[in-house]
Amino acid sequence: MKIIIDLVHNLALLVALSILSVHIASRIKTNWLCILLQGLLAGSIAVIGMMQPFTFSKGLIFDGRSVILSITALFFGPVPAVIAAVMAAALRVSIGGVGMWVGLSVITASVSIGTVFHYSRAERHSLIGWKSLLLMGILTHIAMILLMFILPGSLSQTVIQEVGLPVMVIYTLATLLIGAIMSDRFRSMRYLEELQEKERFREEADRDNRARRIAEEASRAKSEFLAHMSHELRTPLNSIIALTGVLRRRLQDRIESEEKEYLAIIEKNGNILLDIFNDILDISRIDSGNEDLTLSQFQISDLLADMESRYRKRAESKKLSWHVEKRGRDMVIESDREKLDKVLRHITENAIKFTEAGSITFTSDCREKECIIEISDTGCGIPADKREEVFTDFQQGDRSKRKRFEGIGLGLSLARRYMRLLGGNIELATPPGGTGTLVRITIPARMETGVPGIPGKKNTVALIAEDNQDNRITLTVLLEEMGYTVFQAENGKVATEMARELKPDIIFMDIAMPVLDGIDALAIIRNTEEIRAVPVIAVSASAMKEDREQFSLLGFNDYIPKPIDREVLHSIAGKYHDQKKNSGH
Repeated sequence: MKIIIDLVHNLALLVALSILSVHIASRIKTNWLCILLQGLLAGSIAVIGMMQPFTFSKGLIFDGRSVILSITALFFGPVPAVIAAVMAAALRVSIGGVGMWVGLSVITASVSIGTVFHYSRAERHSLIGWKSLLLMGILTHIAMILLMFILPGSLSQTVIQEVGLPVMVIYTLATLLIGAIMSDRFRSMRYLEELQEKERFREEADRDNRARRIAEEASRAKSEFLAHMSHELRTPLNSIIALTGVLRRRLQDRIESEEKEYLAIIEKNGNILLDIFNDILDISRIDSGNEDLTLSQFQISDLLADMESRYRKRAESKKLSWHVEKRGRDMVIESDREKLDKVLRHITENAIKFTEAGSITFTSDCREKECIIEISDTGCGIPADKREEVFTDFQQGDRSKRKRFEGIGLGLSLARRYMRLLGGNIELATPPGGTGTLVRITIPARMETGVPGIPGKKNTVALIAEDNQDNRITLTVLLEEMGYTVFQAENGKVATEMARELKPDIIFMDIAMPVLDGIDALAIIRNTEEIRAVPVIAVSASAMKEDREQFSLLGFNDYIPKPIDREVLHSIAGKYHDQKKNSGH
């Protein structure tokens, strides 16, 4: 336990100092001075880390210098890395001890591996992907562990057994984290410089055109940012969440309960970060006009039942009572269920978060042309003069609440955008009791005679092509809940062979797979007579509108983004099941 705490403490210091070094170096415009300063800063970070190490035994320390030196070589090249390495080596020699030669060898190996990755990049200023960072971290720390064999006698085996796994996991993740932060920082600096240059140009333009040009440039920069970063950030974050879960399950019986709690905290906060990033991405898509609507028919009662199954236990864990009231009859509406679900989720999560005691009540009132849903709570409430402010990005109404409650203030602003997109409305009021908050959403609707069907027979077959086991398991469980018989394939080659044999009703195809990827597998399916007409749904972490359009052009019938959302899967599966049923097949 002490090993993990000391290593994480040391690396947390290195992360903070690394961010500071990038900020300082960005202020220096002279090229040679910037190189010198970056080397001195990196060397200083390594030296400071060596002063706060995890000490295995006298003269044998672990301090994260491998992370800093490999990252320095990757981003800034060999010259700053060598400067930093000389500083680190000088201190390591002065420390001495049984691990001195190992320490010097690790310094050399880290700089060498980082330099190789530096020169392997296609362009010096190209965005560094998470896969490259992860691979570099793994190779660097495999080298570190192998260099432990320099130690005398049985000491090497003892060190590897006790420190090997924590070093591989923590130092590799630290390399990924620091590298991602620095890559994003450099990208942001480049965009900022571009915007500053264009700002100077716009100031010379006519005043009437100035506001329009600023808006257009901001929109372009935002679109470019999302195009570059949505996949680059979501993918490693998904991997961190998934791998943390894997570690927690595999180490279930091998680590103490306190360490299990640490892994659970990492997984929980990873999901919080993913939710925040998804909210920001959703807002950007709506504001840029790139958000599409997926219409389907569904009952209001089903929507409220989903909220109850998802949140009632959480509310009751806070000793809050949960009530559902229906006025008039139930109603089938035609709208985008996924977006309405997101609106209700944000409102419900706020109600639970800001209510310390009392109740949460859902009320539905469906009329001929619209349906009104009210969510009221007995929480702290929102002052009347702040009710419009909370619909602004990053606002929580009363600023004093920010210290008491988690969140960045995007839930209601995103909910309003969605309701406007759907032709509805959202507003705040005071509940009848005068305490708490009432959120009223108005949904345009029209009467229909049926609801969309979903598979109900066990002879409805779905084939999943996905190389990630966790994703296969997740998708299988969700499809089996809907009545599918599910078969799995770990790559595109296996999927095409199974498709010929099974002739499934629907195929869910991951895009990036080994042996044969999803695009090539789709081409084989479309050229095979007996399975040519099977609906093939693309499954990918790419979330931009142009990605969806590209999948459609390639021949995919539809698209589901990762991480898989149950309601999106339900809607798409129901659509193709209904098409098959209506065609008489």
